[in-house]
Amino acid sequence: MGEEPHDISAEPALIHAAEAEAVSAAIEQRQAAEMTWADSLGNLTVQMQRPGRP
Repeated sequence: MGEEPHDISAEPALIHAAEAEAVSAAIEQRQAAEMTWADSLGNLTVQMQRPGRP
């Protein structure tokens, strides 16, 4: 917060590798620090409140 928006570029293969490593590291906890259950539920709540949603 408080920063100007900027573009971030990365190779798609590296992004998928980072996601796989995050899942592997958090598999026993069933929740990754990068995206918690609370984050997922909050996103779902926002999506459900959008006008014109299917």
